Amino acid sequence: MVPRLSACRRYKNLDKLIHHINLNGTVNAFYSTPSIYTEAKHAEGLTWEARFDDVMPLADNFHHYWTGYFTSRQGLKK
Repeated sequence: MVPRLSACRRYKNLDKLIHHINLNGTVNAFYSTPSIYTEAKHAEGLTWEARFDDVMPLADNFHHYWTGYFTSRQGLKK
């Protein structure tokens, strides 16, 4: 069994990891938010294809599709 780390210890480990990644100078790792990520992607000026169908169907057999597998409320799916 793998021992669980406290949230405080996890963040301390992440802080160390971010510090060592940033020492190289080629990457700028930092804690982010969804809005920062969205603003950065928008600043790239990319255009995205609009899709209205199931964009990520998963099949494990012919005509056996796992629709709705990648969705919320995973605890209700057993």
